[in-house]
Amino acid sequence: MSVDYLDLLIMDCISAFQNERSGSAIYHLLKGKKSSQTIQDGKLFSLAKYRGLFPAISPIEFHERLLKLHRIDFIIHHEAVDSFSLTKEGIESVNTGFIKSPWPRFLHGAHYHQAARVFWSRLSLMIQVLSNYLNERRSYIPISSDHKIREWVKKHLKDQGRLDHFAEALYKELEEILLQQGEKEAEVFVYSLTSAHRVGWTHRQLANRFREDYWYIYALFWNVIHYIIQTSSKSETPILNEMLSEYSMRNFLTASSRKTLLMLKQGVTISEIAAARSLKTATIEDHVVEIAIHDPFFSIDPFLSKGELDIITTCAEKLRTNKLKRINESLNGKFSYFQIRLALTQKVNQNE
Repeated sequence: MSVDYLDLLIMDCISAFQNERSGSAIYHLLKGKKSSQTIQDGKLFSLAKYRGLFPAISPIEFHERLLKLHRIDFIIHHEAVDSFSLTKEGIESVNTGFIKSPWPRFLHGAHYHQAARVFWSRLSLMIQVLSNYLNERRSYIPISSDHKIREWVKKHLKDQGRLDHFAEALYKELEEILLQQGEKEAEVFVYSLTSAHRVGWTHRQLANRFREDYWYIYALFWNVIHYIIQTSSKSETPILNEMLSEYSMRNFLTASSRKTLLMLKQGVTISEIAAARSLKTATIEDHVVEIAIHDPFFSIDPFLSKGELDIITTCAEKLRTNKLKRINESLNGKFSYFQIRLALTQKVNQNE
């Protein structure tokens, strides 16, 4: 029974979690659950690059993959704590797998997975519309059924002058980008596009064409998209850059956390915010942890002194763990789980 690239990534997560998180934590990470715990796990265990890259994976499919890996003796299930670890065979499989198919350099889920899907939807529909316009085809089925995406493309094209000139400029921007990619990555991207003459290929079709693992082709495709997002600029690639003009790449916070941040800046305490918003104190604490993860200028001093921070981080390093319960018990319950989470987040931020 063979393993694929997604199995490889699951085993990499198991290895990184070091028997400190359950299978559900891996599932939520790959799926991109917007909880502060999942976000923090990604940073604490250096797995942020995987977060949110596999939104379509179902709980059933994920569970079946764990069962398969267990059946072929690549992982061990520790039922008492509901966690997993790799066997010797599993470790060898991960090592050889990444040698054969290295993780794509520019692919980073935590940073780009949300922007990437919006960007691709806009770009692919725009190219379809322009291709049909240039070939004088007025009747075709748009590849996107998303009303917001359709309206954005329609409005954006309406604001342009001659569409043939606009199409040529877009072509040149993409050509310059693709010349910086490997041949396989460039082909995967181009064949995914829908034009007036053909429908874009699926990742399954591309995997068959290249005789490659389906999930590795999937990773290569999104790597190109993430690369475009990272390198686009107003001066060099104005058209591509405009597709993300209103999308703040720095704004990783959930809407609820942004409200909490605004109130914190106004001097409102956690308990007061919870009361004002009719939320649990624990929920607001989750927001604070999320803010600390993403905002390097956010001060945790009101919640944790420098001395307390040092005590917690020293304990975590001594125990070689990020497990909140173990740290809490070792410190005799002196600090809340909220304070421990903040300390661990600060530790990771300082090491980056």
